[in-house]
Amino acid sequence: MPASEGGCWVWTGATTDRGYGAIRNRGKVEYVHRLMAEGYGMKIDGATVDHLCRNRVCVRLSHLVTCSREENTRRGNSAAWRAAVTELMDEMNGERN
Repeated sequence: MPASEGGCWVWTGATTDRGYGAIRNRGKVEYVHRLMAEGYGMKIDGATVDHLCRNRVCVRLSHLVTCSREENTRRGNSAAWRAAVTELMDEMNGERN
């Protein structure tokens, strides 16, 4: 899957009304980023899979981390967290010197 701006691997299939990549699996809607994380060995065990890039259709493993729902919400509401992660993501993607 080619990387887009920001280095994200963008899911181009179906999405939920909240903008997450999704598929139907045995009659159940599943988030693609969670399936990717599980499929490549990330231990989820009921945790939230957070998009560090804040891009809900990104399925790139280096952009995904597990955390609690509370932590995910706190991160999403924190301008300082978003700024720090944006800088880190830019460095990871070679967009800064």
